[in-house]
Amino acid sequence: MQRGRRAVAAAGILLLSAVAVGSGWANPRAARAAFPGKNGRIAFYASDGTDYEIYKINANGSEQRRVTDNSEGDFDPTWAPSGKKLAYYHFDGTRYQVYKIRGNGTRSVRVTDGPEDSFDPTWAPSGKKIAFVGYDGTDYEIYKIRADGTGRVRVTDNMSNEFGPAWSANGKKIAYYSYDGTDDEIYKINPNGTGTVRLTDNSVGDSNPTWSPRGKKIAFQSDDGVDWEIYKMDPNGANRKRVTDNSEDDRQPTWAPNGKKIAFRGFDGADYEIYKINPNGTDRVRVTDNSGSDFAPDWGVRPRG
Repeated sequence: MQRGRRAVAAAGILLLSAVAVGSGWANPRAARAAFPGKNGRIAFYASDGTDYEIYKINANGSEQRRVTDNSEGDFDPTWAPSGKKLAYYHFDGTRYQVYKIRGNGTRSVRVTDGPEDSFDPTWAPSGKKIAFVGYDGTDYEIYKIRADGTGRVRVTDNMSNEFGPAWSANGKKIAYYSYDGTDDEIYKINPNGTGTVRLTDNSVGDSNPTWSPRGKKIAFQSDDGVDWEIYKMDPNGANRKRVTDNSEDDRQPTWAPNGKKIAFRGFDGADYEIYKINPNGTDRVRVTDNSGSDFAPDWGVRPRG
């Protein structure tokens, strides 16, 4: 990448972050929803020394492979229910837009094409639609669109910013987080925009919700006043329980398709790496071991055939 392009990309990231931080954005974001099946690979994004690209890796830490390779940044990969495609968002030099790509890195296709930023994609369980965050000229709201880029529809319509949509495996709910004037809290809504329900309500920030494969739990990240840790709760907000407990940040949880593990990014004292852990908080294991930070894991199903 030439120095000019690198500067433009960096400026774009800083601009988007500045707008969001002023509105209570827990940054970086991630939009995650696990679909039931056999465990496949974990996708994430990381710096290649020039910009950010998408990678995938086996859950045992083997066979790390690069998926995207271009001159601009690619962020927040999320597996389709089939485990064969990824949605992500890409900085095109001017704004962020949602793209999709085959898991082997071929056939990158742009999904959104609006005048404002679009990011945080999450697939519907049918694989036919993608929910994402878009700017409406006033604030950030949740939208949905067909995977072919047609039929863009607004889901939320509030005076606050909404981020991190995660579509439940049964297709009936979208979880997300929103700034309530004090901190970030987690909500859920019907995909048609009705039935908004607040799930968390406390004095600390809760964000980045992710549904378990069967929809019986939601994992999320929470600021406990010292650092960020991973928690889980019931879909109605009850039975909040801490999963990780250490002196460093743990963020961006994603369930394994079999529901027996949660992957997340954790700080190892030098940089952020991808880890996995049992939902009861035991058996924390490091997955990636790179010289730079790794972000936003998403655990896909093993493709059939």
